Amino acid sequence: MSARVDGAPFCATAVTDAPLVPGFRQIAGFSAEGDMLHLVIPLSAGNFDLGSPEGIGGSYVPTTEENTTYLTIGEHGNITITDLSPTRAKGTFEFTALGYHQQTGNALGSQVIVTEGVFDAALTAP
Repeated sequence: MSARVDGAPFCATAVTDAPLVPGFRQIAGFSAEGDMLHLVIPLSAGNFDLGSPEGIGGSYVPTTEENTTYLTIGEHGNITITDLSPTRAKGTFEFTALGYHQQTGNALGSQVIVTEGVFDAALTAP
């Protein structure tokens, strides 16, 4: 998984996946610095706006900002799944996410823009 976060390169050194509710998977990429990009994707190929169908989304958790998670709640972006099999998911993504405090859930007034996102993740059996 790779992307640009506010213009800076993000390159995952580890990618994990896990089943979610029926019809969805979550894929997370972790950089060498410990930052995380997280996607919730549907189990069907195509182009999807975030939140449509409900549940599709992304988040970014930087290690440089204590107790901050950037979420795509109500924000703009899309995920395109170009190749999907029982064992692999490939695609692209981009989104804008707002910053929230991890403990209180309060909006922080900050945002990140994730562009040029690409993923190619092995899928484990549910």
